[in-house]
Amino acid sequence: MDQETANLLGVVISVAAVLGTWVPLLRRGPKRRLQFYTPLPGTFSDAHAAAAVVRGHPQKTTVVRVANTGRVSLPTDDWDGPLEVRFPGRVVESAEQTGARPADLRVFLSVDGDRATIAPLLLNSTDLVELTITTDAPSPVRVHARIRDVVKVGRKKWVYPPGTGKDGALLRGDKIMTFVVFPALFFALGLFLFLNTDESAVRTIAIWALPGIAVGFIGFIGIAVRRSRAWRPSPQ
Repeated sequence: MDQETANLLGVVISVAAVLGTWVPLLRRGPKRRLQFYTPLPGTFSDAHAAAAVVRGHPQKTTVVRVANTGRVSLPTDDWDGPLEVRFPGRVVESAEQTGARPADLRVFLSVDGDRATIAPLLLNSTDLVELTITTDAPSPVRVHARIRDVVKVGRKKWVYPPGTGKDGALLRGDKIMTFVVFPALFFALGLFLFLNTDESAVRTIAIWALPGIAVGFIGFIGIAVRRSRAWRPSPQ
């Protein structure tokens, strides 16, 4: 591989790393969107879901988080009925609110057969409600609501945990590794490549690609932290 091709390949890798992380980070989300998420462990689809025995019958417990991930509020007037967390073919034994963002957000929660329902309420952008629901047996989770200009309540399948704290929160050790150790390693590798007099194509590609990868890594961490916070209740 000649030097011109190596230079071009390095630039392409660098630009792709930056665009692949910073475009999603800076992109504005939908104006009106409601989503739900079932964090692991404890989802009904998880083989290690928490199990309990109540009155001699095996039960399953899961956590369901519903969040307004749009850019505008969803006022009560826009709702055409309650929000329903459904467990087809099963019986909901109990349901309780176990978290929210902001912390003082409270919902009117009731149980009806195979579902738990939340009465219409004002959900501002980034508001979140966490429910802990127990049924008589495993079942897929479905969430339904009729809200103006919200096509459906979509499911967030997975949220990358950027840290080792609860719900992926960054602890002190995580911050040191992310914002001190990794940048230092990038810098050391870049310095080594710069001082190395070898004119190989691999060195040329690495010199061009490394800055973009470093910036892309920062963008990736930004995306992970933002999404993790979006699905984390406020501390009680």
